[in-house]
Amino acid sequence: LDRTVMVLDQQRGGALPPPAPDLLLLPDGSDLDLSTAELARAARRVANVAADYSRRSLRAKMRAAARAGARRVAIFNPPEAERRVVQLRDLASGDQREVGWDELPALLTTDPGGPA
Repeated sequence: LDRTVMVLDQQRGGALPPPAPDLLLLPDGSDLDLSTAELARAARRVANVAADYSRRSLRAKMRAAARAGARRVAIFNPPEAERRVVQLRDLASGDQREVGWDELPALLTTDPGGPA
C-alpha cells in the first residue's frame, strides 16, 4: 500500500495539501491549551477547525492563519477564556465580534459568511 501511495503522489506531483480550515483557534497567552482543546472539540462537530498551540506572538499567528487560507479565526486570551468568549474575526472582511463558546458551533453552521 505504501508503494502505491508513493507512486500516486509522484504521478500527481506530490500529496494534496490539506484543506484550509473554516476556523483557526488562536489562543493569546500561556496556559490556554486545555481551553483551546475544549473549544476545538466543540467546534469540530460542525466545521473544519484547527488550533495554533504555538507560543508565537498573536501577530505571527495571524500571518500564519492567512497563509493557511483560514476563513475565520477565534482569538482569546486568559480573561476571555475565563469568561468563555472569543473574538471571532472574518479574515476576508476584517469584521470581528465577541462570541460565546456555546454560540460558536451554531454560528459556524448558520453564518457561512463569518461575523456580521
